[in-house]
Amino acid sequence: MVGQARDVNRAQLGAALRALRVASGKEAKAVARSALMSPSKLSKIELESASGSGRVGSGAGSGAVRIGR
Repeated sequence: MVGQARDVNRAQLGAALRALRVASGKEAKAVARSALMSPSKLSKIELESASGSGRVGSGAGSGAVRIGR
């Protein structure tokens, strides 16, 4: 997917980030530390895939995130 742009909703992004973390074998606390965020913020992002609420943080919008170029 490198070099390609596609729309990803927050639930998909949360699920993908959690899958990457689990596959790396790292604990959430270590990943949060390296990403310069609190473990609770990482948890909120990852749990977005389970809740499907479309809300992470305080920003407004459609819940879609554009990744890539």
